[in-house]
Amino acid sequence: MQTFVLGAGLAGLSCAEALVRAGQSVTVLEKESAVGGMARSFKLEPYCVDLGPHRFHTNSTTVDAQLQTWLRGDLLLRQRLSRILLRGRFFDYPLNPQNVLTSLPPSLLLRAFSDWAMARGSERLRHREHDNFESWVVAHFGRTLYDIFFGPYTEKAWGIPGAHISADWARQRIGHRGLWDVLKQALRPVAAGRPRSLTTEFYYPRRGGIGAITQAAREAVVAGGGCVLTDSCVRALELRRDSGGPGHRVARIRLDGGRTLALDAGAQVVSTLALPALARALRPLPPTPVLSSAGQLRYVAILFIYLEVDQARVSPDHWIYLPEAHLRTHRISEIKNFSDASSPGPKTALCCEITCRVGDATWRLGLDQAARLAEMDLVRAGLVQAGSTRGLALRRLARAYPIYDLEYRGHLECVRAGLAQVTNLHTTGRQGLFRYNNMDHSIAMGQQVARGLVSGAAQGGERAAAAVASEEVFFG
Repeated sequence: MQTFVLGAGLAGLSCAEALVRAGQSVTVLEKESAVGGMARSFKLEPYCVDLGPHRFHTNSTTVDAQLQTWLRGDLLLRQRLSRILLRGRFFDYPLNPQNVLTSLPPSLLLRAFSDWAMARGSERLRHREHDNFESWVVAHFGRTLYDIFFGPYTEKAWGIPGAHISADWARQRIGHRGLWDVLKQALRPVAAGRPRSLTTEFYYPRRGGIGAITQAAREAVVAGGGCVLTDSCVRALELRRDSGGPGHRVARIRLDGGRTLALDAGAQVVSTLALPALARALRPLPPTPVLSSAGQLRYVAILFIYLEVDQARVSPDHWIYLPEAHLRTHRISEIKNFSDASSPGPKTALCCEITCRVGDATWRLGLDQAARLAEMDLVRAGLVQAGSTRGLALRRLARAYPIYDLEYRGHLECVRAGLAQVTNLHTTGRQGLFRYNNMDHSIAMGQQVARGLVSGAAQGGERAAAAVASEEVFFG
């Protein structure tokens, strides 16, 4: 069987690697000059930096074994440290009960518990389904904690009010189901031998940044007889009527520069492209309702500003959240804290992230402007001294986070139903499913689609991939 995989990120390469292992013919098409997608790394001498911070943890033995095989065990095991810097104080993230109880003023704690008790009492009297982020968090944690912790950062990062964000985001990105969980955890003694939380430790490649994972996956695909073509941007998927049913099939793939790839009669296409781009690439175009819904699937864009700081280390954190509205930067990460090999020498490098929309004033900032803005935020936050940083590079990511607005589910279902009419086209991965998920999920998604293709149950594999990271649990 011939399979074309669109996109050489984690999901695409994982799918391709599983297919070549099963003896299938695979060609991976990647528009960039290097593989990795969002999980890529690059050199800024003497540093090796990631496109934003990444850490790898999983509860899947299959995915863990795959990672160990690809990197031959050359991995660091790190103790996670991520904190929120708020009002000059550090708070652990996910929220640590003891940390919150000892860091907030007593009057504020009293108000927080009072708000929570009122919210829970109201819920017991009149149980409601909460469809938006703000309503869900207030019901589970109370108004005070929403206004202090959950609301400011989320609204700053997404650029829309919490009441306009789906409750789906809260269910998967908040570590506790409510303040009562926090209290129980605070009062419960730590039992000897209790299994460590999957979110307290993570793997990171010893060398090469997080991109070492996708580089190793690419090597495995090629070693298995597959082909990985970079600088190969898909411009159109040309369809023809499926002789076996009412739908269509992808018959040809048109690339940049006029190149065209013809597909065999039984060929399959696995796409990890963003759904709006995929829908617009179909020829003929999908029906107007499908295109309209695809256009309503929106994304948060990010500017990644890389700074060199004239000191050995800024903090011990892997990353720090900055929720306060007077700071434009919403998160910073320090490369040295992931791997010493990625940040040699007496200085350190930071990645500062600012969310925006494609084409707005922030998106159009140049390196000098962005570096000055980032340094100003770091100075205001008390993390660096003025004049101690130097701008190294600026990178932009147009589709960083899918926006879970209140209408996204309906639009997503419409798009997926339209794409399902193309019988040999299968979507997976973070972009292909419009899903905010972790690295291990992307690997599992690719593997599930591959299993379905190999077994002759492609639709089942696609459904299994779509079920990955759909649970209402904290992903870390």
